[in-house]
Amino acid sequence: MGVLNPNSTSYVHPDEPNLLNIHKAMTYDATGEPHLRVTLGSDTITINGDVNLLDTVSLTSSTLAALESVSVQNTVTVTVNNFPTTSTVYQSTIPWTITGTVNIASLPEVEIKNDSGNPIPITGNVTATIGNIITVVTTEDAGAKYSFNNHAANATRGWTMDNTMRPVVSFQNGSADAADIIKILEYEIGNNNANQSTIMYEWYEGPLTIAGAAIPSWTTFGVHSQYRVYQDQYSSNQGNTFTVPTGTYMRHSGIIIGKNTSGDEGPVSLYGGNSRNMLTLCMRRVDNATKLDVWFAFTVRELV
Repeated sequence: MGVLNPNSTSYVHPDEPNLLNIHKAMTYDATGEPHLRVTLGSDTITINGDVNLLDTVSLTSSTLAALESVSVQNTVTVTVNNFPTTSTVYQSTIPWTITGTVNIASLPEVEIKNDSGNPIPITGNVTATIGNIITVVTTEDAGAKYSFNNHAANATRGWTMDNTMRPVVSFQNGSADAADIIKILEYEIGNNNANQSTIMYEWYEGPLTIAGAAIPSWTTFGVHSQYRVYQDQYSSNQGNTFTVPTGTYMRHSGIIIGKNTSGDEGPVSLYGGNSRNMLTLCMRRVDNATKLDVWFAFTVRELV
């Protein structure tokens, strides 16, 4: 009987019973289904299309040793889908080199650790986005604090004012160095009227034109902080008055209703040198013309 389709190569298959029937090369797997027994040996296998791997891939030490110098030089695209939620990637010394594009899709949270359970060190830049964290950093200017007040000026009164806006106290920086700066941290103003009198105050930066009584001299407190208290309206005192020349501006103002105010920071810082910016606090009573005694206290910091 002739052969319908002769072999296209010179290969001749052995005429042995175990090699003639493919069912003799089959076996059962763990679930009882028949599978073909295949031994790859040392042959090279070319795979086209998708390959599904089992959950666990076991590699022996000899297999790992053979993979230590694996290098993929052609353009390669590796796509990983449905990566498990938590995976353990064990550290190895295999120097694999992949040249090309690697795409990883659908990758959830992954835990990476070495075989000792310790974190794997990472070098280079790491960018992380962290929400719901607020960091508040407060700094305080360096320098010593100094205080001045008129609490002991008189046993029964402080500085007496009326309903005319008058200069009460001026401050300046007596240092010849422009780098020395003084900052008014806080000041307090109090009066002895239990009827909740109303006091208006104004801060001026720059020289004022002072009239009336003689202008007092400067008194130094701290290292180079200076003040001068103007004459009030007590008894027969004439009291000082002022006008605002060009170049001087009101920097801050406020109203006191009651006995005191506190925690009100000064308007600007005081500079030394040839361009000192003098600050002057002026006050008046606005609810009636009766004279009223007031006390004041200041805290400054000479900045470093």
